[in-house]
Amino acid sequence: MNRNVKPPSGGRRLKSDPLLAALQLPANESRQERRGRLRAEQESKKHSKTINKMLRDTERQNRRQKLVKVLLLGQSESGKSAIMKQFQLLHHPQTFDAERISWRFVIYLNLLRSVRR
Repeated sequence: MNRNVKPPSGGRRLKSDPLLAALQLPANESRQERRGRLRAEQESKKHSKTINKMLRDTERQNRRQKLVKVLLLGQSESGKSAIMKQFQLLHHPQTFDAERISWRFVIYLNLLRSVRR
């Protein structure tokens, strides 16, 4: 490694650099304009901090819940939906408790249809 190599100087920045232009302060700014700009920056920082806090909180909640996403791949009629229903039944039985009433009528109709044949 050559340790004598110096990094390029920062003085050679192009005047057309959009980031540099955005970061520079206005040239002839009055006291009122400066106060307004600083107040707007403080409000923006406060808003940004609240958004960051919300993101951190949701990330913590997701970690606590240990959310697991599963991608089921397979041919048609290979039992993907059956596996999914088994997962729901084992790990979240409240889902089926809510659906149980609606399935009761479907089962009754299937029984009546099979008895009539």
